[in-house]
Amino acid sequence: MRRLLMPALLVALVATAPVEARPARAPATRKAATAKSTSAANPVVQATSVAATVAPAVTAPPTATVQPSLEGRQAPWLAGLDLESEPISLARVLTRKGTRGAVVLFWNSWSRPCRDQLEQLRDGRERLKAAGVEVLLITQGEEPEAVSAQLEALSMKGLYTALLDRTGSLAEAVGQRGGEMRVPLLVLVARRHQEVRRVLTAAQPQLVDTALAALSDEPDLGASR
Repeated sequence: MRRLLMPALLVALVATAPVEARPARAPATRKAATAKSTSAANPVVQATSVAATVAPAVTAPPTATVQPSLEGRQAPWLAGLDLESEPISLARVLTRKGTRGAVVLFWNSWSRPCRDQLEQLRDGRERLKAAGVEVLLITQGEEPEAVSAQLEALSMKGLYTALLDRTGSLAEAVGQRGGEMRVPLLVLVARRHQEVRRVLTAAQPQLVDTALAALSDEPDLGASR
């Protein structure tokens, strides 16, 4: 009888013994929940995360090419035809007897600021001549008749050398790329080494004074070469 009761008693003790509960396994979304709580605690992380998933990629615009300044460099080759269809160039103007430098004015007949610059050059003719400063007038894309009529209206016909830039190549040579020439544009060039002393991109209230100051240290080179 005892032999029969012992196995039954052991089974009953095992069945009634307390069982230690295992710790529950963390859910699969625990890492995501942790990351979410971290983002909420850190606004910078949250903003970066949202921007990375929502904002589209932005490509930076290409850097515009900037034309280097002409000042301190040798003047570009400026040559063409004058109002009489004769070839003329800045280099030839600079080699005239007694020349110390030149004022190169890019202008158009329809521009009031250009007319103001022309009037100053007209009125300062004697001062410029005494200082050995020549003037080269360059227009872009205009007919000789229009240029001649404008100079005649200002009592300047034959006073200075006028050069026609029919193709826009001279404007490009001084850094004006694309579209029409921005006028007035003044380039002050010394005779020595044909060095550009100043580039002025706006009308000058005292043009003659500015030109003489920029070219005052040039020596009198005497007769042309």
